[in-house]
Amino acid sequence: MKWRTAIANVIGCIGIACSFAFWIEACVSKVVGHTPVWLDMGLDGWVWGWALGIVLALTAAVLGPRRWAFAALLPIVSFLVFIVLVGLSPPDW
Repeated sequence: MKWRTAIANVIGCIGIACSFAFWIEACVSKVVGHTPVWLDMGLDGWVWGWALGIVLALTAAVLGPRRWAFAALLPIVSFLVFIVLVGLSPPDW
């Protein structure tokens, strides 16, 4: 039973990493001044990353502690914050 919890924790942490990957890429591109090629996935890639984060968090909740179900909210909130920031960004002149 302990191995199931350990596997669930690993899967859940990978799901959280998928959720934060977009924001890590955004911070790196601000610091470096451009997006490194190995981080550039395009918007479609990031949407799939957020979807993978939801699936992995729910898988972790099924395998182990049910608190991982709350981690499924993280990619959803991340996506909504992205939509709000894109909608509120000033126009390029």
